[in-house]
Amino acid sequence: FFFKVNSTGVHHAKNALGVIAVLDSLELDITQGLFALSNWSPTSGRGLITHIRCDDRYLIQDFTIIDETYNANPASVIAAFKALVNFSSHADDVLDNSHVRRIAILGDMLELGPTQNKKHADLAEKIDFDGIDVVHCVGDLMNCFYKKVPDRKKGKWFRTVKELSSAIANIVKDRDIIMVKASNGVGLDFFIRELKAMGNLNK
Repeated sequence: FFFKVNSTGVHHAKNALGVIAVLDSLELDITQGLFALSNWSPTSGRGLITHIRCDDRYLIQDFTIIDETYNANPASVIAAFKALVNFSSHADDVLDNSHVRRIAILGDMLELGPTQNKKHADLAEKIDFDGIDVVHCVGDLMNCFYKKVPDRKKGKWFRTVKELSSAIANIVKDRDIIMVKASNGVGLDFFIRELKAMGNLNK
């Protein structure tokens, strides 16, 4: 079989293979399953991709959001970084080889237990920052990660989501691809709403 997964990230493709294996083991209709998988896309907070075309209030024209604000742990952050690096938007094709920035905004990973500071710090050693232009971080735990981000990739650290939102005009540039990743309790879904409020929505 050959089919396309209608979502960004190798982790989604691996999950799809798991579904196909279950269909095969239960002797169900794999073709029907492939059609369903090819039409599936992530929900809000779990990788939903939204293209924002800005209204006349802003100098920038458009940008893209990858919303990963519902859950975060070391493995899922690594997967989200890989998806961001490999993500290609229509902007890549229309800029005549001009560079499209890939921005990662990370909030705290919660419920990691007594070694949570170390897990945040160690995560930086497991991330391949090549292909990422800027990394911004939010929260006291993610500050442990931020301190180990390579200087050439380091953006800003914000203590709260409110501080991040107040700096939104300095963070977003034309045709950026912005991946926002955190545990749900951090509240970065508020920042997603702020980004979407900058213009008209076109998925």
